[in-house]
Amino acid sequence: MRHPSPIEENFASPQLTNPRTQDVFQSIVKGRKSWKTLRGGEVVWPPELEAALIEGLENYIPDDSRETRLLGRFPLRNRFISDWIYDKTGKRRSAKQVGSRLQQLRDTCGGRKLLNLLTPRKPIPRPPSSQSPELSQRPGVFPDGTSRYQDTDSSCSDRSSPGSLLYRGIACSTESPPNSIVYVDLLPSGPSSKSLLDSPMQAPKEDELIWAERGMEVVRISPQARYITEIDPTVAFASPCLINAVSVFSVYLDDELVYSEDSPLEAVSALAPSEGTYLYSTRLLPGYWGKLCQMNDLSRHTVVHRVVEEQPSGTPTSLSSKILFSTMYRFTYSSPNIPLFPSAFDGCSDLLSTPQQKSPALHLDLSSSPLRLDASHAIT
Repeated sequence: MRHPSPIEENFASPQLTNPRTQDVFQSIVKGRKSWKTLRGGEVVWPPELEAALIEGLENYIPDDSRETRLLGRFPLRNRFISDWIYDKTGKRRSAKQVGSRLQQLRDTCGGRKLLNLLTPRKPIPRPPSSQSPELSQRPGVFPDGTSRYQDTDSSCSDRSSPGSLLYRGIACSTESPPNSIVYVDLLPSGPSSKSLLDSPMQAPKEDELIWAERGMEVVRISPQARYITEIDPTVAFASPCLINAVSVFSVYLDDELVYSEDSPLEAVSALAPSEGTYLYSTRLLPGYWGKLCQMNDLSRHTVVHRVVEEQPSGTPTSLSSKILFSTMYRFTYSSPNIPLFPSAFDGCSDLLSTPQQKSPALHLDLSSSPLRLDASHAIT
């Protein structure tokens, strides 16, 4: 029989109105082995604040933002929960503290009910827009032109190309999320990054399951982890027809967009001219890859990659731009002695090269819309 800790005995355990929220709260409190305190001895997350945090998480409704649609991330969630905690308890916990606690719960508690709260499946409202179905309003700007915050950038012109529109942050109101997630497994490259192997992180299989439940294909590009400097950041595409397109990259640190750039899609050769198969390649973040190689911790970074068809000059801007392909890349760290998951590479082992070889990161098949990754993509 489990006996309550002295700290638990000093606090009344609140009762929440929602049974699901109450179950999650009870499972968290029962699993607590330690209670972090501030300098004055105040407990950072006593049961009262923990309950308000879980209740705020339950009541949060995702906003219709770029990060939410594309990454399944919720950039305003922590601020919402912070305000909810203050309204309920009169005590302030910052959005950063909320985010840190949610990550701790994800890493240490798990449980399907908690994970469902952390990745809400509530429908995201999509107000009707008179703009193009592919490229429409900027994040935070509603169709009627009103803004959630002061918008100081008025430099966008009607003549912007699809690539530059995405580069400057135009959101896609009806575009679907990336249809695949690619895990890049890395070896720690420095003393500070080696600590990542000792820190509690979400189980890889559990993380993959969350994305798979959203209908995304989960891909790992190598059977074992490598140093990022050993990876040639070249992505190859096979297309059934000639295309004129550009790669558009967006880099996120947690929930914040930190970098965007376009990269040309270059024709390499015709793989089988008689069958109409053409090979294209692009560099993955050519202007930023070097900086990524210098970072000790890439686990908080996400790269969204789209191949966008370029419109011929003179094309009316009212016509939508076709997104031929979209995926996102996540970085994880592994020990060199820990094998990855062989099942992720079934059917394509002959395409995998050794870690010492620098070869294209991916081989992707550009079929007619909608695009998806198939079994031939993984060439380390």
